[in-house]
This record gives sequence, structure tokens and C-alpha cells, in this order.
Amino acid sequence: REKSTAEPPAKPDARALAETQKSTGAILRDLRKKRGLSQRKFWMKVGVPNCGALYEQGKCAMPETVRYLLTLVYGSQQRSLTSLKELRANLTSLNGGRNIDQLSLREIRGKFKLNQAEFWERLMVRQSVGSSYENGKSPTPKHVQLLLMLAYGSDKKALALFHDLRGEK
Repeated sequence: REKSTAEPPAKPDARALAETQKSTGAILRDLRKKRGLSQRKFWMKVGVPNCGALYEQGKCAMPETVRYLLTLVYGSQQRSLTSLKELRANLTSLNGGRNIDQLSLREIRGKFKLNQAEFWERLMVRQSVGSSYENGKSPTPKHVQLLLMLAYGSDKKALALFHDLRGEK
């Protein structure tokens, strides 16, 4: 066998990552102030009211689910609706629609005939983490619950939640 001469992938530069987090935090802080919202109110809409200060200061990496919800809640109307449609795309409603209110996570996943990887990937959650939510080993965070309703809830409820999060009627 020949030895590979390809270099291993470069490790992310911690300093560059920290700078990216800080600049993203500054952009979000400016957006929040422009909308006249307190940190708590701004971040509550995306299900993380106690983490906003850390995100704005660049002291904490933001989960992909939170980034996605920020786009839905604070993005332009057109971009937000497009993102919502993409999130809900290709889901076949079964058993009389998408009424998922009283179902467990495993039952919701079964209703759409998705394996764990497919189900949780749509919500930007690693399969192993989603499994811990399904098995009750970890509580499902609010931001993941919001995405669950937006992705798998009935059309009416998902759209109502979408407009409520955006502060629209």
C-alpha cells in the first residue's frame, strides 16, 4: 500500500472562530437594538432567553437550530417564508393530518415514517442528541420544540406560530 501524501484537514483556528462568534454577536446585538427589544425578549422568541448575552458577546457557540430560528423570526418576510417552506418540504401528512400536539417525539417521527437520522437532520440536531430527547434522557430545549412545531405541526398551527414569532398578525 502506498502512503497518502495528502495532508490532514486543518483544524479550525480557535482565534478565528472566536472572532467570527464576536462579529456575529455584534450583528445580532445591533439587530436587537434596532428593533427596540431587550435581550430577554429578543432571544425568548427563538427559545433561548438566558443565552442571548453569551451569544452577543461571542462567548458561546450558537446551535444551528438557533441560527435557523433567527432567520425565520428576524429575517426578511420573503426569506423567512422560503425557509419555512423548505423546512416543511417533502413531508407527507399521515393519519389525518399533522396534529402532533399530544404525541411523543418517537410517535411524531413514526407518523412521518422517518428514521432518527432523517427526522433530526431536518431540525439540525445530531441523531445521537435527538435520540436522548426521544428516550427522555435529556429534556427537549425550547428552540428545538419550536422547530418541531414549525416542521411537523399542522399547516395552520405552524403558520400561526411563524407569524406569532415574527410579531405579525
